[in-house]
Amino acid sequence: MRKERGESKAKAYIVIFIAFILVTSIIGFLYNGNTSGSRTVNGKKFYPTDKGWLLTLDRAQYVFSYLPDEIGSIPADASLALKNSPMIYITYGPEDENGGKIAQMQYDLGLALVGKNIYVQNGFTENNSYRLPIITCANATLQVPVLYMGTSGNLSVSYESGCIRAESDSENFLRLRDSLLYAVLGVI
Repeated sequence: MRKERGESKAKAYIVIFIAFILVTSIIGFLYNGNTSGSRTVNGKKFYPTDKGWLLTLDRAQYVFSYLPDEIGSIPADASLALKNSPMIYITYGPEDENGGKIAQMQYDLGLALVGKNIYVQNGFTENNSYRLPIITCANATLQVPVLYMGTSGNLSVSYESGCIRAESDSENFLRLRDSLLYAVLGVI
């Protein structure tokens, strides 16, 4: 009888120990949550995720590869044109060697611009099989700018007469994408 009582106490302790481990694990997970490693830059709070830095603005979430203080700024007039125009043309060369990366940037920027109630018209700089309009910097006005994206030897953003030229080498397109998105969202 005494032996059975000792065994039941041992089983009770094991159950209590396992329950303690489970409860403390859940508490630890909830406590660490999304706040671990968060950074505040320019008054905006960024949270690390497995896909990059998460920023929530106006109930919309954006993921960035770089924080604002890790990228260069873009010209103020280009930034103003991106976020204050009622419509923007976004274009690039259909044969650009980094066409896939540029198309992703075009898509991401388009979503952010539409979220800010800015109409976006995508196009190419020359005839293309997609039947998209031909848009070049010649179409740019101060009211409706053109964002031309392309491949060059280095990362640069310039602005002239309504034309925003955003160019990068193949390794820095994510950095370029993030700087343009930050400008659209008013983070930088």
